[in-house]
Amino acid sequence: MLQFAQHVSTLPEHERVTIRKIIYTSEPLLPAREKYLQSVLGVETIASIYGSAEAGPCFASPPAKTGVQTTSYREFVFDKTIVVVEIVGDDGTVIANGGGLGGVSMALCPPLGSGKWEGTTLPESEVGAA
Repeated sequence: MLQFAQHVSTLPEHERVTIRKIIYTSEPLLPAREKYLQSVLGVETIASIYGSAEAGPCFASPPAKTGVQTTSYREFVFDKTIVVVEIVGDDGTVIANGGGLGGVSMALCPPLGSGKWEGTTLPESEVGAA
């Protein structure tokens, strides 16, 4: 996306394209890169989807649900009927458990603590049983 935007920025004004919506996967975009895409391509909405080859798409970052990204991170939402999200401390204890639509609140994590983010997708036979 960024390379395409760079190319578009070199074109004469009458040859430039406008892209109103972008949905992407992979690494989250930093705010400066989002602003660049907005300024060059006229992007109004940028959404992200996170998943894996084994589980498929599990998390989404729709701006209408999570708000505008204003820091160096992006908020994601997930459906608790298909994904269980936990933050697990270095000692193996669960620090935060993501219940309900919306996710894990980082406010539950101890300051300056460390741990792992764990997302578990439920097998098809378990979907709906949560």
